[in-house]
Amino acid sequence: MKVIIPTPITPATLSYSNVVDEALPAWDMVAAFIVGDQVIHERRIWEAVQDGTGVVPRANPEYWLDIGATNTWAMFDQRVGSQSKGPTPIVVKLRAGIISDVAILNVDAELVEVALDHAGETVWRDERDMRTSEVITDWFEYFFAQFRARTDVSFANVPPYLEGELTVTISKPVNDVAVGEIIVGQSRIFGVTQISPHLSINDYSRKEVDAWGDYFVVERAFSKRMSANVLVDNILVDEVCRLLAKYRATPLIWNGNDERFGALIVYGFYKSFSVDIAHYTHSFCTLEIEGLT
Repeated sequence: MKVIIPTPITPATLSYSNVVDEALPAWDMVAAFIVGDQVIHERRIWEAVQDGTGVVPRANPEYWLDIGATNTWAMFDQRVGSQSKGPTPIVVKLRAGIISDVAILNVDAELVEVALDHAGETVWRDERDMRTSEVITDWFEYFFAQFRARTDVSFANVPPYLEGELTVTISKPVNDVAVGEIIVGQSRIFGVTQISPHLSINDYSRKEVDAWGDYFVVERAFSKRMSANVLVDNILVDEVCRLLAKYRATPLIWNGNDERFGALIVYGFYKSFSVDIAHYTHSFCTLEIEGLT
């Protein structure tokens, strides 16, 4: 089990992006607004619910409804379900300091490439083909079934360059591409994920049935859930407990096994944890992880 502690992405960190924001005016202190007007303020879209002038959006929820992050910043807004979208390829460059891992979630693309440049030279590069043929079980499916696409991917062992610039390229041959979240940061190894982790989702859709048995369905967001037992060296027990206490209110990337199962990559909080100091050299840590929508 690995956790990635995210590095905050700010306008100073994002050195380049080819993603275009919505065609909306910036909020202006002296400009009047009426109900239904939308503006951009602090990298988010706000919709007026009352008429007014000079009312700051974030500080006045009775005047403004927070619609969400702009298209450029949706991939950094701590919401996996909101996506940045644009023509292929999406290219972003980050100056995030020393990092070791990159996680890219809710991707609609066929290829994800990550490269690190330093002093004008590429010092590290990796890529993932998001198409998968793992569900192909016979020759008919081989020739006629559509390729399924992975949605979550992670990259490890990024070399530590303080002044490095990380380039993320998300692409497919045609049509638009999308990405829900890009997280970069330094990782910590908790231990070895034991066999039989449990995966599920929380579905926030509305599903109601009337007296005649007809269903009324409103599709809404969902979030991942994961529970796992982790084998921890006893010399790391104190550090594991310290990290869990420190980041109890911070969303982290929890990576149970990034080499095989993208479903074991969850961005969110731990709901609960317990440590059983069971043996002289090893202990067991039980984690319940609840992902962000």
